Amino acid sequence: MRRNDLIFIGICFLGVSVYYALLINNCSSDLFILDAWHPVGLALNSSLIDSFFSFNGPHPLGLTSLLYSLDPYNASTHAWLQFLVISITVFLAIILKFQLTNDLRYYDAGIPILFFSLNSLESTLSSPYIHGLAGVFVLSLVILYLSRLAYNTKYFSLTIVSFFCIFSIYFYIPLIFYSMVLIFNWRSIKLRGLYLANGIFSLVAVLLIISKVDHTSSNLLAQFNAQLFLEYFHEYLLSFWNLDSSQRSILLSLLFFPSLISCVLILMRAKKNSKHLVLSFLFLSFFAFAILQALGRHTLNLANAHASRYYYFIPVFLFTIYLTFQFRLRLPKITGFFFLIASLLIYSKSQSAISWAENGYEKKKSIVECLKNYNNLLDCQETVNYIVHPHPLRDGVVELLQDFKETKKGVFE
Repeated sequence: MRRNDLIFIGICFLGVSVYYALLINNCSSDLFILDAWHPVGLALNSSLIDSFFSFNGPHPLGLTSLLYSLDPYNASTHAWLQFLVISITVFLAIILKFQLTNDLRYYDAGIPILFFSLNSLESTLSSPYIHGLAGVFVLSLVILYLSRLAYNTKYFSLTIVSFFCIFSIYFYIPLIFYSMVLIFNWRSIKLRGLYLANGIFSLVAVLLIISKVDHTSSNLLAQFNAQLFLEYFHEYLLSFWNLDSSQRSILLSLLFFPSLISCVLILMRAKKNSKHLVLSFLFLSFFAFAILQALGRHTLNLANAHASRYYYFIPVFLFTIYLTFQFRLRLPKITGFFFLIASLLIYSKSQSAISWAENGYEKKKSIVECLKNYNNLLDCQETVNYIVHPHPLRDGVVELLQDFKETKKGVFE
């Protein structure tokens, strides 16, 4: 690890983060849209405890609700908080890279470039947190597991992260984590009883959450179609790259199947090395997320696979592939160079998100002006040709906007 390498990584981080921040500053509006209205309504009309244990479809909201309660009137606040979340994720990824390889080189500049890809900009400006906390949770778990903290401190920290992860959409991830730790490292881990207690709590919490989920989602499982499922999974996995169909097929063979084989091979060694266990966990977490998402949405329009709120987990997956090549193949310079090039390719391909952000900002501004003059959201959506919420009457969005207007808060300040 050389000083010049660290300076280069720092410059790249500063460059992509400042650019992302400038886009937020120029394109963010205080008008909430789409899924953001649900936690906003909870923050204004429910207690903190009730909103924490509420659901958005099949997803427990948890920390998302708490973050929205900090400012339930201004959407731009949450775009900036999501920017902070991405920045924390980058720092955690760099820490994990150092834990696994005990080294940082110039090609690790690909880490901030990858995580600050503009593919996530749409979600940052519209529905932050709802899936945007993925990287923080999974990376925190493995960093704490590999850390040399005092055992009581480590266990307490893991418990806190697990609790918020369970009740913030990714309820199945701690169960995967503790199951792997207990199965593969039972003899070597300290405080195994405490790990077992966390594992049992995770299992009980998952069963409780499943019992609370709206079981209309079970109809989707009854309509399971293997072909549609595979098409959706394929579309989601490769949509992040913004490539045409032929390029995607090539990339699938180069990306997905080697990573799956690597996951299996690394899992076979997880009993001997905690670092192998960490890599396996990161792979399995992503596959669990992608499979569950495909199961729940594959019968819907295939365009759902391109929803930007699902993109936050893909950089973690690509980063895991990079870590695997660095840690297992022991060709750090070659694999690092290709990782940096791939990150730059993804970043350059994601620039199309800027036009969406700029257009969305103008549309939101027009919606607000229309609401100030006419006070009818349905008519304003039709006039401006922009969806603030698909069901504003049913889900109470009209009433919330009316309250904002009467109290002169949010976009009506």
